[in-house]
Amino acid sequence: MSKLRFTFADGTYALGSVLEKEEPECSAKVYELLANGPVRLACYNTVSTGGFFAGFPRPPKEPVLAGTQVEGIGNHNKKIYDLEPGEICWTGWNFWFSYMPNTEPVGIGGPVTVVIDPEYMDAYIKACNKVWDNQYREHVLPVVVVEKEDK
Repeated sequence: MSKLRFTFADGTYALGSVLEKEEPECSAKVYELLANGPVRLACYNTVSTGGFFAGFPRPPKEPVLAGTQVEGIGNHNKKIYDLEPGEICWTGWNFWFSYMPNTEPVGIGGPVTVVIDPEYMDAYIKACNKVWDNQYREHVLPVVVVEKEDK
């Protein structure tokens, strides 16, 4: 199982396992995004959802298949409130990060494609809370860098 590294603005990082068997098409699209190296994600928290934020890379030059709240891509789609902390979804061109309980009874647009490894969960949750602080308290664009972890 391949790993992705998510590095937060303060240098904290977390490794996550890619669910290649469960979501082969979405995993392949994530690897395609990362084929040329690390990608910076501009992040924002939704106010009403709970512990859940989006990470957007640069928009694609050509249209891509992307899921919506009504019709998701992938094999196994959850509602936002069913996500567990550490589950990261791929919607076709952006990531959604879950780090605390969530409240919205709507779809995400894509499946859980990465799960943060247990030994990184505490650091991951703390760093995700800092994304909230960056946006709402400090008024600074939160950025997360995602890259494939080489073994």
